[in-house]
Amino acid sequence: MLEIGKRIRQCRERIGMTQDELAQATGYKSRSSINKIEKGGNDLPQSKIVIFAKALSTTPSYLMGWDTPRYGMRLKEKRIISRKSLAELSDISGISVRKLAEFECNVTEPTMDELTAIAQAYGLSLSEFLSNDFEKTETDISAFDNIKPVQLKRFPMLGEIACGEPIWADEDHESHIMADMDIQADFCLRAKGDSMINARIYDGDIVFIKEMPIVENGDIAAVIIDNEATLKRFYYDKENNYLQLIAENPLYKPLVYRNEQLDEIRVLGKAVYFMSAL
Repeated sequence: MLEIGKRIRQCRERIGMTQDELAQATGYKSRSSINKIEKGGNDLPQSKIVIFAKALSTTPSYLMGWDTPRYGMRLKEKRIISRKSLAELSDISGISVRKLAEFECNVTEPTMDELTAIAQAYGLSLSEFLSNDFEKTETDISAFDNIKPVQLKRFPMLGEIACGEPIWADEDHESHIMADMDIQADFCLRAKGDSMINARIYDGDIVFIKEMPIVENGDIAAVIIDNEATLKRFYYDKENNYLQLIAENPLYKPLVYRNEQLDEIRVLGKAVYFMSAL
């Protein structure tokens, strides 16, 4: 309870809300009740956590101290337990399949309205949906032979990479993606465009890159061209000092570089894995 109280106080102070204002927004009689909650002296039922999260413009998951990986895993576990596909959940909740997949993969976190829509898709109130009782009353997913728990780690997200004309890759080292720790990669980029669709890489997919200065012919590589980044099949003729970067879409012509033009080229690394919504 003390941890929830600290998070409530931090959120309240961040948005410039007084204890009196928070008491009024959450149905408490006075600031003294809020003061006790923030100091860990008063217990908060699950339903009240939902009310506090809405008043503080945050999410119940943050107030309850769920880190993002656990939160995404909880959403996925509940869907698997209920034997719903992403498409089925999308039809009921009105949230796109891509968004639901991003929630489960910890790419983004749902808003209060989106959480409410997901809860209603299961026939539950938001507080019931967030309660641990849901997991206790349903089948343990470990009973399924073909379900393997995924251990996650953080990969730095370095911006967008073009699947088409080269674009700037913004090296934002503050952003991260949670993904399977078995992926042997150094960082990831978000694909933009349609030039790699025949390699099953679509606009918005997350592409994981193993950093290396050169790749094998035929590998998909992240390449910097005059300070702009693109993702293409890599073919280099060392004898003739000739490089082709070839799209996986016949609508795009190969990018060709020779001799001194190669001075503008820098290989970031090899694409080893991608993450796409179903």
